[in-house]
Amino acid sequence: MAPPLPLFLPLGVRLDVGLPAGLCTSRRPSPPSFFSSSAHAVPTPDGPAQGHHHHDNPRPSPSPSPSPPPPPLPPPPVDLSSYANPYRTVSCAGVTRAMIGTTVRVAGWTASPPRKINNALRLPTHPRRNRPGPARRTDATAAQGRRRRRPTAPAAAARLLRQTSRPSRRSASSASAPDFAKRRAAASDAGAASADDGDAGALEIVLTGLDVLNPADPLPFYVHPAAAAASGGKPAQQPTDELRLKHRHLDLRRPRLQHNLRARARAAHAVRRLLVERLAFTEVETPYLFKSTPEGAREFLVPTRSRGLFYALAQSPQQFKQVLVCAGVERYFQFARQPEFTQIDLEMAFAGREDVMRVVEDVVRAAWKEVRGVEVGEVPVMTYGEAMARFGSDKPDTRFGVETVVEAVVVPGGAAALAKRDRDAVLKTLLAESFPHYGGALSPRDFAFISRGASAATALRRSRILAPDGGNQDDEAAEAAATRLLDHLAAVGDDLVLLNRRTTGFRGGHTPLGRARTLLAAAMRDRGAWAPADPNRFDFLWVVDFPLFTPAVADPDDDAPPPTQPPSPDSTLAAAATAPTAGPPLAATHHPFTAPHPSDLPLLLSPSATPYTALTARGLHYDLVLNGTELAGGSVRAHNPSLQRALLHAHLRLPHPRIDADFGHLLAALAAGAPPHAGAAIGFERMVAWLVGERSIRDVVAFPKVRGGDLFVGCPGEVEVARLREYGLA
Repeated sequence: MAPPLPLFLPLGVRLDVGLPAGLCTSRRPSPPSFFSSSAHAVPTPDGPAQGHHHHDNPRPSPSPSPSPPPPPLPPPPVDLSSYANPYRTVSCAGVTRAMIGTTVRVAGWTASPPRKINNALRLPTHPRRNRPGPARRTDATAAQGRRRRRPTAPAAAARLLRQTSRPSRRSASSASAPDFAKRRAAASDAGAASADDGDAGALEIVLTGLDVLNPADPLPFYVHPAAAAASGGKPAQQPTDELRLKHRHLDLRRPRLQHNLRARARAAHAVRRLLVERLAFTEVETPYLFKSTPEGAREFLVPTRSRGLFYALAQSPQQFKQVLVCAGVERYFQFARQPEFTQIDLEMAFAGREDVMRVVEDVVRAAWKEVRGVEVGEVPVMTYGEAMARFGSDKPDTRFGVETVVEAVVVPGGAAALAKRDRDAVLKTLLAESFPHYGGALSPRDFAFISRGASAATALRRSRILAPDGGNQDDEAAEAAATRLLDHLAAVGDDLVLLNRRTTGFRGGHTPLGRARTLLAAAMRDRGAWAPADPNRFDFLWVVDFPLFTPAVADPDDDAPPPTQPPSPDSTLAAAATAPTAGPPLAATHHPFTAPHPSDLPLLLSPSATPYTALTARGLHYDLVLNGTELAGGSVRAHNPSLQRALLHAHLRLPHPRIDADFGHLLAALAAGAPPHAGAAIGFERMVAWLVGERSIRDVVAFPKVRGGDLFVGCPGEVEVARLREYGLA
């Protein structure tokens, strides 16, 4: 795509009386252009005019559908009077009626290339950088040239038109005083200006000078897709995600992403103001480089020039923030930047679960109030066991009431709304996923769709619902079983029932049927059988009392076998820390520093404690869920060093030398009189995505990573062999 040459334009202008006219833009893509000017101001007789404004559509994503974007954020006032600036003496938003009759110099971007129509030059401006309010055109009559040695405004405009107009258009003449036009643009692409826009569109600018500060090369896609539609053309085709990320410097000029970044900044400012000014938290930055530890997901290793020695990028500031609490920082926080995301990290001394949950709620309330103007009420609390039993998920979407009962889910109206291909699509998605805590890969025979008035007996006979060993059931027995199941589940009319056969108990994040619940709800909405989720409804929910441990999933890359010593006959903490329990290996559900529920300590430390009893022990872990997504998570910490060592050695089966090497600094801090403490981490990008109505967090991050890489700068990339030798890697 080869658009006309877009421009940065400084405008020498005079504000004069005139009527706002229509908007004309180019049909070819171009970046905004920057302009600056001097002006004389007079009001228009009719005041602000209605203009064109554009809403960018959010990019589709499989994540839950957030709400639509809130109203555009009002731009802060910009006072440039105290700054010596060769490009402008006032911002475009700062031109007011008080300046009528004065000369000012303004600067900004154009949203698309200027075009000559009816002897007028249209300069549509960028919506954020110039003026809040609806898009408007301002007529201006060019005056004679500038005192500096540069082309006069008419001559400069003629040159621009020759560069940007189509061959069929007439070139501008450098004859006396042709008409020029520019557009006053919207502050964002989301909605018209409010009634208190002041002088928006009420003043018109007459050019006395026009300068090109910096031309731009042809662009690969429209920065403002509304430009073609505004001039009567067809809407521009949206670029692919890969193209947008490769040219992120252009993608970020889009009004919607500009709005998202401003909303992100305002949310961060509101959170900092709350934590520092009201709740007496101290912001402390912790190191990015850490040591490799076995506490979480795969790490990013950073080699050093000492052969065989590596740093690891900290997966989270978990150990540092606990040490800070031990060091006397009673209330710590930071916006912790991880390799691919940012979290609001919190830690509190002399605090329990309810204290941290209350602070997290206050953070959420501050952000929602600042960005959306919404008051968040009381947040209900649900145990992990109840969430898994009712919804089959530890982060349930409670905006719709379909619940799982006896490993069945009843979909009202589903038999009529969902055809066989829709049901097969749900099963195909389930079978493509892995459920390691429920037998791994699933079989189609683990599920059965049944309903009244249909061949429910045939569906049951083809499944393993009634005969786990795969044996056949006769028609009469299957029909009787189907009737009993439908009666028990109170299924009536066109209700569709999905049955699932799985192992007993609740482990992990969701059951197969819990996942099917969300897929069926999405299918019903797609078919129009259910109304879409209320875009302005925010169902917050605390989930508590998670299992402290879950069965470890084998890592094919881990070839270090755990120790297999017999259990200790002693019940003291010291004895429990000396010998690991025999049985299947365990993994920490949250992380290995989570404290057990006090009433469940005997399940971990008694002489009869085994991995099987440890699986029933609860941890003081809590998650904040919003509309089916995890927004925040935290836990009370094991502040007793003997208990912490027992959890690491006796149940997670780490040998003492490794515990001392990886966690010796933390155990030393805990042994120095550590106070009881608890903390949490809030997913900042995920929170902002909900605030602005984006379906993907990449649209609230300036330079996101995709599949572990950055398409804009082209990393990760290869390095020379000599550099690898320098770090002992070749």
